[in-house]
Amino acid sequence: MNALIKKQILFIIIWLSNLVTNFLPFFRLKNAFMRFQGAKIGQSVSIHTPVKFFGLYRNLFVGDNVTVNPNCYLDDRGSIYLGNNVNISHSVRIYTAGHDIRTEDMAYFERSVSIGDDVWIFPNVIIMPGVKLSERCIVLPGSVVTKSFGSGSIIGGNPATVISTRTADVNYKIEHGFWFVN
Repeated sequence: MNALIKKQILFIIIWLSNLVTNFLPFFRLKNAFMRFQGAKIGQSVSIHTPVKFFGLYRNLFVGDNVTVNPNCYLDDRGSIYLGNNVNISHSVRIYTAGHDIRTEDMAYFERSVSIGDDVWIFPNVIIMPGVKLSERCIVLPGSVVTKSFGSGSIIGGNPATVISTRTADVNYKIEHGFWFVN
């Protein structure tokens, strides 16, 4: 079988996997289906519908008490690490793969994205390949995150820069497991 046909079959399998994931009505069923395919998912994880994945969940590592709200893209072709108590608001895009525009053949690459414990990502944020957000970061709405940031950084803008530092202690538990959130 030639490479193009194999690739098309993989795309169909990924599409079907996304369809099943987004069709399953209960978070526990959805998490079990994703675990069956290789995802590492902790307790009290709420992945709302719809969310688009670019791979087959093998590169997805999710801690406890995590919420991924509707209309997010999680490019799990490269590894995505989400710590404990992470909130990903609606319409966030996390990319782990791309093309190197500095090469003549636009070479494909993958770089993991790591999001630490107690991170809050507001709506419409884009996180690019290779980014690491340390614990307690806050990413303001509409930001484009192209580089890594240290613990407690409050970041925003395009490209994102440090706006402030989080000084308050973190004392919350992400539990946004409401059905049919929009």
